[in-house]
Amino acid sequence: MRFSKYDAAELEVVGKRLVGFFERADLQKPRLRTSDWTELVLDFFAARARKDVLVEARKPRKHVKKRWRSELGVRTTSGEFASFDMLHSENPQYRGGSTADYWTDLVNKPFKVLLAVESEWGSATNREATRFAVLSDATKLTIVRAETKVMVFGPVDGAQDKELCGELSTLRESSGDNAPWLLVRQPWRGSAPPSWSVLPG
Repeated sequence: MRFSKYDAAELEVVGKRLVGFFERADLQKPRLRTSDWTELVLDFFAARARKDVLVEARKPRKHVKKRWRSELGVRTTSGEFASFDMLHSENPQYRGGSTADYWTDLVNKPFKVLLAVESEWGSATNREATRFAVLSDATKLTIVRAETKVMVFGPVDGAQDKELCGELSTLRESSGDNAPWLLVRQPWRGSAPPSWSVLPG
């Protein structure tokens, strides 16, 4: 499934699919580094981009589990824009060389971000470090004018999952952000399964 409209209804479908992928992949959290989790998330959202949009994220890195890419494919991104983990946008792609045409296109065509993604896995044992890292990344989402936004994160346990979801909802409201947000969580500890929810626009 690829995005088409970039709206709350599609975030619901994508959230369900990402959680299903986490469950299907039978991921062993203690064996994965946080950078591996982020790599999986970036591959997942790159594979769901509408075909006519520009996907900006860091270059792909090697996976611990290569079978992820057999399902998700290899993304062809070349770099982050404005330090977001991933953006889907309708702005022109810079191709190097003379920049005159690029800036002419950018000035004459409205810059439109369709999706902004942040992935933050924090610490498996330190609740305060995880809270700081997740809320720091979420703050970036509040300042970007994107049609839809995604925050994927790893709370220490189910209790912190509930706390962070509440704080993320409050952060979004207090910033005046009306875009729908998808929250996807994979707790590090305890029996809480991966889960997702959408904060509607």
